[in-house]
Amino acid sequence: MPLGLKPTCSVCRSTSSSMWKKGGQGEILCNNCTARSAPPGPAAFATTSAAAQHSNGGGGGGGGGGKQPIKAPESVSTIITAESIFYKGVYYQIGDVVSVVDEQDGKTYYAQIRGFIQDQYCEKSAALTWLIPTQASPKDCFDPASYIIGNR
Repeated sequence: MPLGLKPTCSVCRSTSSSMWKKGGQGEILCNNCTARSAPPGPAAFATTSAAAQHSNGGGGGGGGGGKQPIKAPESVSTIITAESIFYKGVYYQIGDVVSVVDEQDGKTYYAQIRGFIQDQYCEKSAALTWLIPTQASPKDCFDPASYIIGNR
């Protein structure tokens, strides 16, 4: 997930969840939709008979006055910062200038890397400072002398 963008569930469109997962086709799913799409558990747990519950003391199974399950605590995000990162065969460092292609308009934009972040799911993001072209900037290549640093 890119830095600064909130994830959105591709099923229910929720932007708030305690945990996010990727589906089979790479789509982002919230915790609720992940639980709904999970295959059901073993049938042995769902079909515990009343006689079996009484013979083992009535504990554990479904119904019959057993203990209620305890909800696990929500996960807490852990951010890891680094001076450099290796991603898809390329070694990036803070200060590198990178080109970024906009998926919507296909245009190339340039930015300087200010930092790297890796979350608890090993998703990697970079903090960027955009480089703004001037009138003197060539259209077909990058000339660092013709760009100005954007807002930080």
